[in-house]
Amino acid sequence: MRTVRGRIDKVDLRKGHFRVRDDVGNDIHLVYLVDADTASPIVGQRVNATGAAEPGHNRRLRLIEPTIATNLTQR
Repeated sequence: MRTVRGRIDKVDLRKGHFRVRDDVGNDIHLVYLVDADTASPIVGQRVNATGAAEPGHNRRLRLIEPTIATNLTQR
């Protein structure tokens, strides 16, 4: 399991995929989000996402079936 922290900046509700951009500009893809419809209002907010990590397209990190924690202190 791996946890990443950043801002949700891209959403595909149909597929249940999100993207987090961390503080240094890395894109981390969140795939197979269980409750994508409920999570969609958090776009633009800072989150912690925790899930099983694996290399995705172009060897970029992605988290599988992540959980997302919000209400983090804004930076």
